[in-house]
Amino acid sequence: MSFHISCSECDGTGWVLYHSETVDGELEEAYRLCPNCCTPHYCMTRSNERSCPRPGTVRYGLTYFCKEHVEVICYGERRNPQPHKAP
Repeated sequence: MSFHISCSECDGTGWVLYHSETVDGELEEAYRLCPNCCTPHYCMTRSNERSCPRPGTVRYGLTYFCKEHVEVICYGERRNPQPHKAP
């Protein structure tokens, strides 16, 4: 039986959140590569035949999405829930 052990730094996404100070003194969220050399994942959403260039920082099922797209996916599922099949 195989299983996936997640990295404690990046949770398997390959990206670590940090806060950066802008030139006007504000803090912004940014991502850097995982210091444990985990493979970085990118958002799996496609629109207009283009892949999303944002880092896939949120795992949803077996795929990775950026924060913006996973919110849209979760909102759509709450509005139109899909029936789950029994195993």
